[in-house]
Amino acid sequence: MKRLIIALALAAAGLQIQAAPRMRYDRWFNHYHDSVVYKTFMKSKGAAPDTTLDQALALIRRIHDYSGGLHQVVYLVGWQFDGHDSKYPDWSEVGPQCRSSLSDDPLTSLRLAMQEARKYNADLSLHVNMNDAYTNAPSWKTYEANDLFCRHKDGGIVRGGQWGGEWSYRISHVKEFRKGFAQKRILGLLEMLPDLKRSGTIHIDALFGQKSDYEGVSALDDFRAIVDIVDFWHAQGVDVTTEFLGRRDQVGVFPMCYHLNMDEQMHLEIPPEVLCGGDDAWNTRHGSDYYDNRRAWMGVVPTPGSAYEEAWGVGSTRGDLNGGLLRDPHGLVARLFRTAFLFCYYNRSRAVRHWADAEHYVVERADGVVADVRKADRHLTVTDNGRLVLDGGDCLLDLPHGGGTLLAFSEKGCDRVFTLPKAHADAKLLKGTRWPEGTAVELSVVDGQVKVVLPARSSLTLRR
Repeated sequence: MKRLIIALALAAAGLQIQAAPRMRYDRWFNHYHDSVVYKTFMKSKGAAPDTTLDQALALIRRIHDYSGGLHQVVYLVGWQFDGHDSKYPDWSEVGPQCRSSLSDDPLTSLRLAMQEARKYNADLSLHVNMNDAYTNAPSWKTYEANDLFCRHKDGGIVRGGQWGGEWSYRISHVKEFRKGFAQKRILGLLEMLPDLKRSGTIHIDALFGQKSDYEGVSALDDFRAIVDIVDFWHAQGVDVTTEFLGRRDQVGVFPMCYHLNMDEQMHLEIPPEVLCGGDDAWNTRHGSDYYDNRRAWMGVVPTPGSAYEEAWGVGSTRGDLNGGLLRDPHGLVARLFRTAFLFCYYNRSRAVRHWADAEHYVVERADGVVADVRKADRHLTVTDNGRLVLDGGDCLLDLPHGGGTLLAFSEKGCDRVFTLPKAHADAKLLKGTRWPEGTAVELSVVDGQVKVVLPARSSLTLRR
């Protein structure tokens, strides 16, 4: 009876009561909703390297410093052969772009980089593709001879996109898995790079179903085979993250989708530890024309997205972090606080209520955190049980990792007082570092309050 009364009360407040989606597995092998999750683009085929492995490790070290040691999940894009989208379906060769100061041998260098990243609480992994095949791939003739492609009714191979001047051809997940070739290439990659099991994660690009009319295989059949493939990865101790969620019934299969359009109701239904991710550049509700044919399909993967994603927290940096950001440390600090750090703070708890009126768009979380967007100018205010956490571009966050770290940031520069969270209220002194300069600081605490003075796009990591 008590549960019924609570349900009726919540329903009256505008929240639809539904059973929370469950994970397909007993656990994830890595964690995503309270981590800095991003891709680093190394190289496109036929182009000069965008980010070297040394630069990728430098980014990992810098984010470790700026966050006070927050966990990172990092996927290298374009690590194989000549770079991104080259010679799929093969993963058998680490490209020369992976040479680094660690080793001149690309494979050894990549292995050592994965080990080095763990010193900074980072799990370094790879971006791969299981949809596409190219005619210049070492295994093209094997895939052709074993009929592993999607085919039109007339028997012709289904062509995918043209990437880097080369046409891709669509692999049938049904046929590749049933004939054991998907398992073979997964095991081959894990044998070549055993540290992937320690990272516990892999990112598979654009993993979606494709019908094969020649055999009467539907897109739904292919989606089901994708789940079989993910199950196989999981049996090896590796989570699969992907680009977007192809179907709503795949919630619980992937812990993180890089471009995840979740509308308000979906945010309320799904706890962030079950599914997180998101990139508002792909959110059609933020697009200039929802019915633009080039973008309309994005509105159904799986929904058109939320109106004000800054109030929700998703679980990624909203786009790749590449070597060029090393030349703009203030820009890197600002980007991390606007996205990943704030989302990690939100994701300490799940969203339980959302409401909006003519002036405000509000998300309330189970732990008492409230995010309020002022619609007129998108000014964001975040409070924790009444205590101010974020006001526009100024914030003081306590994040869910060890050591009692506090992170402060200012977008335009600030000189203001913040009330500390209860866990720090009895502190007398906070010590830390101002970033990106790396200057040591000490801040006095008076009656549970601390004065934060920062120049524009600068931050503090603070501990008692």
